[in-house]
Amino acid sequence: MVNTGKPSKGCYLCRARRIKCDEAKPHCMRCQKSKRQCPGYRDASELNLREHVKAMKRRESMYFGPGVTTFKVESYNHGQPSISRAWKKSGGSTGERDLCHNQEHRVSAIAVGYPSYQPLENGTLGFPASAAEFNAHRSVSITIPKQFSPPIDQRAMCFFLSNFVLLPNSKVAKGHLGFLVPLVQESCKNSTLILTLKAVALAALANQPNSRSLQPAADSHYVSALNQINKDLQDAKKAQQDSTLASVFLLSIYETIECMGHSKIIQESHDWWTTFAIGDPVQHQISILNMKVADLRADSHRICTLKAHTIENVEKVLQHLRKAQAIDQEYINWYEDLPEVWKPKFAFWINKSPDTDMDSTNFYPGQVDTYSDLWMATTHSMARVSRLFIFTSILRCTAWLTIPLNYEETLEYITISKQARVLIEEIIASIPYYLGHEAEDTSISAFTDSYFPCGSSSKIGGTGVTGIFAMWPIFAAIGSDFTSDSQRSWLRGRLKYIAETLGIHQAKMLLQLRTRYPSTFICRDRSVKLNVAVPRGVPGGTHPTAQAV
Repeated sequence: MVNTGKPSKGCYLCRARRIKCDEAKPHCMRCQKSKRQCPGYRDASELNLREHVKAMKRRESMYFGPGVTTFKVESYNHGQPSISRAWKKSGGSTGERDLCHNQEHRVSAIAVGYPSYQPLENGTLGFPASAAEFNAHRSVSITIPKQFSPPIDQRAMCFFLSNFVLLPNSKVAKGHLGFLVPLVQESCKNSTLILTLKAVALAALANQPNSRSLQPAADSHYVSALNQINKDLQDAKKAQQDSTLASVFLLSIYETIECMGHSKIIQESHDWWTTFAIGDPVQHQISILNMKVADLRADSHRICTLKAHTIENVEKVLQHLRKAQAIDQEYINWYEDLPEVWKPKFAFWINKSPDTDMDSTNFYPGQVDTYSDLWMATTHSMARVSRLFIFTSILRCTAWLTIPLNYEETLEYITISKQARVLIEEIIASIPYYLGHEAEDTSISAFTDSYFPCGSSSKIGGTGVTGIFAMWPIFAAIGSDFTSDSQRSWLRGRLKYIAETLGIHQAKMLLQLRTRYPSTFICRDRSVKLNVAVPRGVPGGTHPTAQAV
C-alpha cells in the first residue's frame, strides 16, 4: 500500500493490514472475501479537517513575499527553533540561505531584531533578512523565551520565599518568617501585606547580579506599601491585625536588604518579649541574657564616662564591673547545661596554605563546625557576640579604675584577651556553615530541620536568610581588638561576599565602619575624664594601638 501523503479513505482493517481497500459501501469487499468483518470507515469530517490543516500550512509557507524569511515559533518547549523553508519558494539567494542556516546553528531561540520587527497573528515572527541589513543590526537581539515566563513580581516573590523564609521541619527547629505563609494565603491580591511582600521580594531580587533594573519597581512598591501601612495604622481595627504587624516587619527586612533608615531605640521592659519563649527553656534563658547585655551596654556608656574619681563613682564602677562578670558567668553556665543536640559538632579541619588569599577563600585555616539547625547556630553566634560586648564593659570599667595606668597590663585584660580569641575562633568556624561552603572531599551536614516553602532546592546555606544571620557575628568579630589581621581580612571577605553575592546591602555599609572595641570606647572614656580632645578618625576617637578595620 503506497503512502501518497494524503489521509487514506480505506477501512480500518485494510489500513491496519497495509493493503489497498476497494472502498465499497457499506462494507469493504476485500474484508468479505477474506471472511473478516469490516469495521467501517473513518468519518469524512475528520479527513476534511486534516486536509484543511495541511492547506493552512501550505498557505503559511507561501504567505511572505521574496526576500522575507520567517522565524517560526512552533511551541514553547526546550527544543530548537526551526526556520521556515520559505527560502526555497521565495527565491532567496544562496548567500542569504547560508546566512540563515548559520544563524540557526549559532543561536538557540534568538531572533535578530530590526526596527520593523513585528509579531504576526498567525504564530510566526517575520523580519527582513538581507545580508547587509542583517549585519547592520545583528548586535540588536531579542531573546524568545523557550517557555511562558510568569510575571516578574511572582518570580520575585518565589525568589524571596525560597531564600528568606524558612519553615520548621521539627519541634526543635524555629524557622524564619514562617508566619508569612498562612497570612499570605489568607490575604487578597491587593492587600497591604501582598503589596509589602512584593516590595521586599523585588528588592531582594534586584540585588542579585544583572538584576538592578528591577530596583525602580521595588522602590515604587515600597512607597506604595509605606503609604498603605500608614493608612492601616490609623484604622483601629486594621492596626490590630496580624497582617499589619507582618507588613511592618517586612518593611524592616526591606531596609536591611537596601541598607536604609535608622531604627529608634524603644525604651521598654523586655519582660513581655521573653514570655513568648517560655515553651523552650534553652531559648528562653538565652533571650533573657541577651536582653541583660543590651541593658549592660547602655549602663556602661553612662557609668564609664563619669569624670570625678570620687568614692561614690568608684563604687558605681565596681558594681557595674561585678554585674558584667556575673552575666558572663550566666552565659558560661548556659553553655554547660546545653542539651547535646544544641552543641556544635566538628565538621573538618582546614590546613594553612602559604598561597591562600584570605580575602577570597571560603575557609579560614583551622576547625570548621556544623550545627543541627540554623537557629541553633545563630543562637550560639549571638551568645558569643554578647560575651564580647560583656568583655568590653569589663575592660572599660578596668580602664576607668586604673587611669592613668595602661589597662592592657592588668590581669583582667590578659584573662579576657585569651577568652575573646577563643570566641572569635568559634565564630570563624561557624561561618562556612552559614554560607554553605564545602571543602573538597568533605561536606557540612545539611539543614534537615528547616525547608523553604517555595522552590525545589533543598540547599539553605548560602541564601539570603543565612547571609542576614551571619552578617552581625562577622561584623562583631571584625571590630574586636582581639582579632588578628589575617582573621580580619578573611572576615571582611565574607562580609563582601554577603553584600555582593547574596545581595544584602547592609553588609556593604558594615564594611565601611572602622570602629574598634574596647579600645575606641576606652579612648573616649579617658578623653572625657581627663578633659582631653577626642582623637579624630572614628566616632568617639581611636585608641593609639587600633588600626583601620
